[in-house]
Amino acid sequence: MVPGHGPVTDLSGVDAVRRYWQFLDGAARRHFEKRDSASLAARRIAQSDEFREQPFAKWDGQERITINVHAIYRGLMGRRRAGTLARLNVLRKTALMARDLSSTLGPRPPPG
Repeated sequence: MVPGHGPVTDLSGVDAVRRYWQFLDGAARRHFEKRDSASLAARRIAQSDEFREQPFAKWDGQERITINVHAIYRGLMGRRRAGTLARLNVLRKTALMARDLSSTLGPRPPPG
């Protein structure tokens, strides 16, 4: 399999990504039902013990949880697309999450 992002993989890699999205969808829905904002939900998910115990918690780019949770929330609200300013705001929040995660988790070793 040649994904759009990441290394070439086999079906086990596809299953790993599927498990990530299933986990994230369930966690985001729980926060949505509690009426947490998407940004707060993303932060709480990324910092949760439940997430940190998952194999995908070691993947690079954990800040992308912010983008992914915002996308899940849009779907739950029946919105297909975000406007330009909303997308820029999500990218800003993603950068802030990257900063916060790097200071919380410490530097990560380079890939390879």
